[in-house]
Amino acid sequence: MEHRGGRWPGHAGVFLRLAAVISVTQAPCVHAQQVLTVAAYPAVDKIVEAAIPAWKKQHPNVGIKVVSRQFADHHTAMTTALSTRFHLPDVMALEVGYVGRFAQGGGLEDLRQPPFHIGTVVDRYVPYAVAQATSRRGAIVAVPADIGPGTLLVRHDVLARAGVNAADLTRSWDAYVAAGVTIKRVTGAYLMAHARDMKNILIRTGIQPGEGLYVRADRTLTHPAD
Repeated sequence: MEHRGGRWPGHAGVFLRLAAVISVTQAPCVHAQQVLTVAAYPAVDKIVEAAIPAWKKQHPNVGIKVVSRQFADHHTAMTTALSTRFHLPDVMALEVGYVGRFAQGGGLEDLRQPPFHIGTVVDRYVPYAVAQATSRRGAIVAVPADIGPGTLLVRHDVLARAGVNAADLTRSWDAYVAAGVTIKRVTGAYLMAHARDMKNILIRTGIQPGEGLYVRADRTLTHPAD
């Protein structure tokens, strides 16, 4: 994809194409002020804005312009931009669920290629996040901006009443279940707010790296029809 001033890569975001930003500064001589446009949605836009001071220290001749839209409006705008090749930002944030459909259209750069060379730093990311940004042909079309970490929130008053420690909830799944049984018996409280939380845990148990709920790494179905 080209525009009058140079190269505009399309891009991605639980994946944020930071590599696309960095590549602009790799030219041998950067004298004139340049501005990179980053299209994002809340709260990725705030993450980018918070990084600008540190960015400016390393790249004083390259400014950052953040264009923020609400989640749905942002992805609609990016779909239009990639389809028409107009008003494309230098860096685009995409929710992981949109990466595949955008990549199929051929609008996203393969970051393994020059000048990005994502392969040199790919080991800094957790494997499953990189896999989400990798096409069937092996192209890495986005860089993870975060890995969606899980958070365990506990009520210490409930645990104290049941005689259970927070560490009992994270030692192992068996310890978690045993603690839950104790908490329910003593206090009447449940460990999970909804039965679907247990369902989501169970259906993902045993899934291997590179596999999904329905398709294995070799593209065969996990539960083929009889």
